[in-house]
Amino acid sequence: MAYAGAAAAAAGASASAQAKAFTYGFLVVEPSEFLKLLGRSKEPVVVVVRRRVGILNRRDELVYIAGYGDFTVLTRSPEPLPLPPGTEVIEARKLVLPPAVLTAL
Repeated sequence: MAYAGAAAAAAGASASAQAKAFTYGFLVVEPSEFLKLLGRSKEPVVVVVRRRVGILNRRDELVYIAGYGDFTVLTRSPEPLPLPPGTEVIEARKLVLPPAVLTAL
């Protein structure tokens, strides 16, 4: 059991080192890093939010949110990500985050 906790802590430290931003316990990472972290989770649960971005060139973007250890991990992608088999997906209508996290995303 102690080994599993140490492994999760090490993976979390690695993710935070590679994060684009770390604010209020939220890690904003690249999609590839997000998928790596999901692959290490036993029963991953992911919230997916589709949002419209851009002023002149409006386009859809997907925001993915998952818990990993003590962190909330976020990423965004213009295309759907290939989530690991068995991932529970929750589709949300709206994303509400602290302004600093939204800016980093």
